Amino acid sequence: MERIKNKLATAGIIKAKDGSYNTKKELLPAQDGDIIKYYSSVAHGLLSYYRCADNLGKIKDLIMYQIRFSLMATLKAKHKMTQSTFMKTYGEPISCPNHKGGRISFLNNMQVYNTKREFLINVRPNPFKDLDKIIVRVTNSLVNQGTCAVKGCENRDIEIHHIRQLFKRTTKGDGSFTVITAGRTKRISGVLALESALKRKQIPLCHEHHNA
Repeated sequence: MERIKNKLATAGIIKAKDGSYNTKKELLPAQDGDIIKYYSSVAHGLLSYYRCADNLGKIKDLIMYQIRFSLMATLKAKHKMTQSTFMKTYGEPISCPNHKGGRISFLNNMQVYNTKREFLINVRPNPFKDLDKIIVRVTNSLVNQGTCAVKGCENRDIEIHHIRQLFKRTTKGDGSFTVITAGRTKRISGVLALESALKRKQIPLCHEHHNA
């Protein structure tokens, strides 16, 4: 369990210090559906990979408590909601509407606790291997939505900016980052922007900020 918790702490889902749930700030700019999909992917991956383990019950508890509460905390932080407002908005299981008229849902109690322990014939993919890929898919969805990575920018003419180097400025404490490319410097804000740049060496910027 310690290895699993260490991986979840590295992903920012739980706190490394005491293993309690954490707000995943990297996901705050994402759409509600993408946030729920991220946590659902983590939960499904753990259930699938460890369903042959002797401590499957502890994995189920981890999903329904730390991971589920991290999802709740992230959505509440995104919308600055109280617990009562959250429950009225997302319900149980936690869900939100999708663009097809259906709903995107996190796993419910029965889905998790009715999963039976069984011997695996086929090797299942490591649930932690694709966590970074899921984050990249979320950042890709922001690109597809036409969202500029510069905080507060509402321009919709998105271009992909390729990055050579990226480092954080700590002098002003405003959460902005500095991008170095071809001898030019650009300052951007937003943790998803940092995630995107680190994973893909590119970032969505509007025409104005791309050529600044």
